[in-house]
Amino acid sequence: RNLEIILGENKKIFSNKEKNVKAASRKSITSKRVIKKNSKISMGDICFKRPGTGISPKNYKHLLGKKVLKDISKDQLIKESDFQ
Repeated sequence: RNLEIILGENKKIFSNKEKNVKAASRKSITSKRVIKKNSKISMGDICFKRPGTGISPKNYKHLLGKKVLKDISKDQLIKESDFQ
């Protein structure tokens, strides 16, 4: 029983400082180059950069082949509202 007490609970509780680091250390989908309006997004158009405030790289397949509604400049976060 002493070992169980020493090991503590299985549940991890994050502090506010740790939560801020989590967002900063994750990545989002960004534009690798200028993407023109009405063009379709390809793998060559996107890359993954910090911070993790946008679309997760895990969802990149969801973007591929989508039509862009407006011009997206280089190194800009890609948002759901940027494509159809």
